Amino acid sequence: MNAINLGNCYSLIYKNRTFPLRALSLADWGEVLIATRDLQSCLLPNDGDYSDIESQSIDESIFYFVDDHQIALPNLELQNFLPKEIF
Repeated sequence: MNAINLGNCYSLIYKNRTFPLRALSLADWGEVLIATRDLQSCLLPNDGDYSDIESQSIDESIFYFVDDHQIALPNLELQNFLPKEIF
């Protein structure tokens, strides 16, 4: 996994594509990584089967996948949104 750190925002390069990641602190879970569903679909292209070992490793490091537009939301908005989505 190639990740470029930009503060709490990262870029992940996977299969020659760049995907945004966010590091976020959540009260009940601590520091977590979130990514877009676009990345999730690349990691699990075959009805939930990993495309390779690297895709499994990346998927297991991501706490939650959000819609593309949500990755850019302010931290506070994401911190309020994610617990509602998870439960």
